[in-house]
Amino acid sequence: MKLKLLFTYLLVLLFVSITKGSDILFFEVKGDTIRIYLDDVGDITTKNRAEFYRETIIGDSFGFSNNTCDFYLDNTIAYKYLNDSIVDKHRVTSYYKNGQIKFTGYSDNFLRDSLWTFYYDNGLIQKKIIYTKNEPFVKEFYKKNGKVVFLNANGKYKDKINALYKNSKKHFISGKISNGKMEGGWNWRERTCQGKEYFENGVFVRTETYGIHDGFKNPRIITKLCGYDKHENVEIYKYISIPRENDRENKNVRLIGVPVNFRNNDISFSTNDFKSSIKYKGYSNIGTALANDIALILKSINSNDNFWSLVQFSVLETGVVDNVKVHSNNKMIIKPFEENLKKLNKFEPQRRDDQSIGCDIFVCILFIEGKFYFPEYNYNNLSINLFGIK
Repeated sequence: MKLKLLFTYLLVLLFVSITKGSDILFFEVKGDTIRIYLDDVGDITTKNRAEFYRETIIGDSFGFSNNTCDFYLDNTIAYKYLNDSIVDKHRVTSYYKNGQIKFTGYSDNFLRDSLWTFYYDNGLIQKKIIYTKNEPFVKEFYKKNGKVVFLNANGKYKDKINALYKNSKKHFISGKISNGKMEGGWNWRERTCQGKEYFENGVFVRTETYGIHDGFKNPRIITKLCGYDKHENVEIYKYISIPRENDRENKNVRLIGVPVNFRNNDISFSTNDFKSSIKYKGYSNIGTALANDIALILKSINSNDNFWSLVQFSVLETGVVDNVKVHSNNKMIIKPFEENLKKLNKFEPQRRDDQSIGCDIFVCILFIEGKFYFPEYNYNNLSINLFGIK
């Protein structure tokens, strides 16, 4: 999706979590660089729930810069996406927590496009795959002890992958590589079920599934030979909510994705009938009312210049807004925007066991040509799912 199209939308992301009024850290700003905290599948979260963080620069087009780095919480490098002007592509390198390289190769417009080399956590090569616009040709495969499995693009293939998007569950897969392509029956299994999928010259044909409850029949599991990587799954430009029934330190809370279903002449956003940890103006589905009030604030302080903005704040147990932080490419709106957000007074914290529960909120905004939009937007700056537009 071209940058011109990106300028057509206003993006809002809502993230809700329980808090005691302490500083929230969905993101931190250091000069032009922003640090965004992410969980084990690449969704934005607070620092105390994070598995890693991303440091990057967000440009005027509201996309990540050409150079982006992810780090584990001990500040060791986890993932690098760096522009290589010599080949006019991006060099991608992912790392294990022990510092060993996990995989490396080149990406062209966010598609794998070169020889990619994958490693075990002991530093030995696992496999070499030649990608052409994300299509794999498996050239070599090795065991963890260095023993050769095959070198001529033909042989048995076994691996453990994150087969499902936005899911940390591991699947074991095994099958035959023929002339570099998946061929014949491929088995997959995980704790509760297993199945077999059939391929011809790398093209999926059909699937058989065993041990799955009724209503979930014949799903396709092996959609990507190497599975999904959390560093390539990152989506922060998305309207989501996390009801938090359990302890703040529990990292197992999952996200609830919300599709776009509202639009009028001057404001559009993602929302649905979900229950959040708070109410706003009496609504548990706070998207409509909150988004409109944010739009009114911005209209009162902005001179109709195009801008993007990231916002984080706390709603305390008393309903008071606190810990407000705004990051934007329009520096003039930051201070008045923060001051006006502090005046929002229509929040009603959820009650549990006769106690009020505060929450943290993250909002992501893009304003263009006098209109506000709150859609879904994907990390790779190319994939937008908004009102049927691809």
